[in-house]
Amino acid sequence: MKNVVLNKSKKIIDYYKIIEKIDFLAERINEDYGNTNLLVLCVMSGGMVFCGHLLCRLKPDIEFDYVHVSRYGNKTTGGDLVWLKRPSQELNKKNVIIIDDLLDQGLTLQSIYKYCIRENVSSVKSAVLFRKQKLNSDFDVNYIGFDVPDEYIFGFGIDYKNRYRNLPDLYSVSID
Repeated sequence: MKNVVLNKSKKIIDYYKIIEKIDFLAERINEDYGNTNLLVLCVMSGGMVFCGHLLCRLKPDIEFDYVHVSRYGNKTTGGDLVWLKRPSQELNKKNVIIIDDLLDQGLTLQSIYKYCIRENVSSVKSAVLFRKQKLNSDFDVNYIGFDVPDEYIFGFGIDYKNRYRNLPDLYSVSID
């Protein structure tokens, strides 16, 4: 199966360029937050690789938590948002940054953002490593790594039918 998908795919961003961009995003976040306490809220499962790399580069006093929401499951198209896990920590009066892998339609991030607002955070921002170029969203992300083609992408934490998250590079594949 792996060779079939990889044979039909093309590498669009290699690992070293991704790491350079994560370094750049970490610098921007460090400048914006300085010595402020910060709660990093990772969006599972796709955001875990990006978030793990980013955490090691952040200088503020960090607390960590995660949310687990899904719109895709094992499908290649999104459906209704399902909350599998909400944050364990109290968000009230905290500075929160939501870390996710991909901004496609923005529905997931927007829902998490609204949840944070309802929980009375002091501030909330978001960071994504990849954003679809043909974005159909009014949701504004504060930190963006790469604009990527409006194709199905996978690798570096993003799955294709719940596989290939472990690939270090980013790929695109035509799905029929």
